[in-house]
Amino acid sequence: MKKIGEGVTAEIFEIDSDTIMKLYKPIFTFIADKEKFVETEYEIMNTLLNYPVRIPRPIEAKIQGTRNGYTMERVKGFSLMYLIEENFFAYELYAIFFGKLHSSVNKIDLENNNDFSDTQERIYQVISKNSYILGGYYKSIISLFNDLPTSQNLCHNDFHLGNVIVGNNKSWVIDWDGAGRGDYHGDIARTIMLIRYCSPNIIHGPKTWSVREKFIKKYLNAYNENIKINYELLLKWEIIRAAELIILGAPFKEELWKFIENNIS
Repeated sequence: MKKIGEGVTAEIFEIDSDTIMKLYKPIFTFIADKEKFVETEYEIMNTLLNYPVRIPRPIEAKIQGTRNGYTMERVKGFSLMYLIEENFFAYELYAIFFGKLHSSVNKIDLENNNDFSDTQERIYQVISKNSYILGGYYKSIISLFNDLPTSQNLCHNDFHLGNVIVGNNKSWVIDWDGAGRGDYHGDIARTIMLIRYCSPNIIHGPKTWSVREKFIKKYLNAYNENIKINYELLLKWEIIRAAELIILGAPFKEELWKFIENNIS
């Protein structure tokens, strides 16, 4: 098989002109098997076929040697990150498109659908089980959960520019292994952290540092036209998401720590 793409947790291989296979890397295959990540992503994608969000059609769960994965439809297009790199001066238009697309995903109501895990509870467990990493900030951060609403919106939980494919006047959202249900402000917050702080060689945000905040502003304004944003609540979620990313080993921890220090009360 020909490898055509690679992410942090998995590699993408070409099966034929219409089909690709996602295979978890060896260390993540172990984790995925233990935590049922592959089965969960495959099942989530099948469930999402019943909702108004365009995704690559999942085909079959697979085991390749000692690695877990699944096959899916090969969509024809380019990532939004690539398109911004190739058409940099149109980044504001892409930010508007990105915001509208994200809001259309978050607008989906998953009430009473137990195929999706509770995003808020999952993050709470990550933070509470790793309190030692956050040190003196832990109590202030964990207390923020008391102010969060209970919501049932579809949350992608890794909605960045590399996970949106555009082609032939269509767009697809990929990489659903972390999807869940919860407050859409939490999904926005994760996206903001990735765009704002990822280094230029990582695909989550525009490579020119100076335009990142302008991109975020345009993205939020477009999102807000479809779903109203509570910016006080969003800030609480940004702090929580920053803490989560620190615990998960994000390579831009220093910037995340500074954000927490500047915004925690």
